[in-house]
Amino acid sequence: MKIIPKYNLWNRAILIANYLGAAKVLAASTLSAADFEPRNTPFMHRLPNSYSVTRFRAAAMLMLGKWLLVAVAAAVLGYSLWVADRDLTHLSIGLVVLAVPLTVGQWLFASRARCPLCIGHPLVRKGCMMHRNTRRLLGSYRLRVAMAVVFQGSFRCPYCGESTAIAVRRRHRR
Repeated sequence: MKIIPKYNLWNRAILIANYLGAAKVLAASTLSAADFEPRNTPFMHRLPNSYSVTRFRAAAMLMLGKWLLVAVAAAVLGYSLWVADRDLTHLSIGLVVLAVPLTVGQWLFASRARCPLCIGHPLVRKGCMMHRNTRRLLGSYRLRVAMAVVFQGSFRCPYCGESTAIAVRRRHRR
């Protein structure tokens, strides 16, 4: 099986279907592997090496995990206070405490993940001026970048506004 370098929802569905043994159904599809090559993507910029790709993916996954964990902890805490269950309250406090190592891990990965054009840190809050077209997701620029990295395989830098594919750039040999 050829590994498709561009990761978006459709490609992940193909990879999961291949893993589950539905390769015969996908083989009858009209799409070819060339449709998913990175050279066919409309993004101008790419990351310099595979370590940068790993940093972006790990930081984005940890950030999404942290947000999800905090949301679940808040829901469990609200429910535990509603029904006056002390064990659920302890569970929600434990979930918040578990979010601390996720935050530290996310910060460690995100502090080395840089935009290839402006050399900014799109997954770290720096207090710098944002691009005029930058939008938020639930009040956070970083959450929007993390969601784009995980679900689209690309992101738009909140500082310079340029799109970047989460793929390694090609090296031209002479």
